[in-house]
Amino acid sequence: MLQKIVDHLPHAIINSRQDETRMMISSLGTIITTVKKKSLKIMETQTQSPFYQRLCLNLISICLLGIIVIYGKSIIVPLALAVLFANMLLPITRWLNGKGISNKPLSILIPLIASIFVVVPSSFCCRARWQIL
Repeated sequence: MLQKIVDHLPHAIINSRQDETRMMISSLGTIITTVKKKSLKIMETQTQSPFYQRLCLNLISICLLGIIVIYGKSIIVPLALAVLFANMLLPITRWLNGKGISNKPLSILIPLIASIFVVVPSSFCCRARWQIL
């Protein structure tokens, strides 16, 4: 890796200051090796917590996540649908930007209004169909 650094340096610098450059690169190499050794020592000194403690923390976090999902359903579901809807309309917005509509709010509003005109009547048709049955 250090040889790649030397190869990419401009030839004028290498020709004029070869000794200084080689000295700097060798000191860089020693710094990198000492940092690697110190990081390995830090990793060796860290102890792993016992299995029962990790299992307990995992179970508690799963339970808390379930409680958050159950009680936060009224917030999470609309947010998830909004993200899904935004991702569905994103390609149309990008296509409109590429076609020359440089006004970003306008390129967002056009697919949004068009999708509202498609979704709302279709939901009324489905509701009327279910009432007939």
